[in-house]
Amino acid sequence: HETRNGTLVIGRLTGIAGMFGRFTVLLNGKVLGMLGEKQIIREKLSLGRYTLTIRDDVAYRQFTGATVRFSINSSQKKRFIVLSEKKPFETGYRIIVKEVKRD
Repeated sequence: HETRNGTLVIGRLTGIAGMFGRFTVLLNGKVLGMLGEKQIIREKLSLGRYTLTIRDDVAYRQFTGATVRFSINSSQKKRFIVLSEKKPFETGYRIIVKEVKRD
């Protein structure tokens, strides 16, 4: 029996020392959930194209959000890791979403 759904897995390992908070996870413009440190969100998806957006809704922190577009096929598993970083000489942090490839 073959499934017609794929699986989306989004994980966040760490935050920024001294800064607590969750990121808002949106899939095709709808809130999928909140992602805190060392948390994972799993979601079954039907075949198709998707837009994944991660943002920080705490205004004073002024994190720059991230958006990733992807397609998912039958029985496929898409894995993304969410990171935050501050580059030298920049004033604010930005959210980075990287796809994790597994063999």
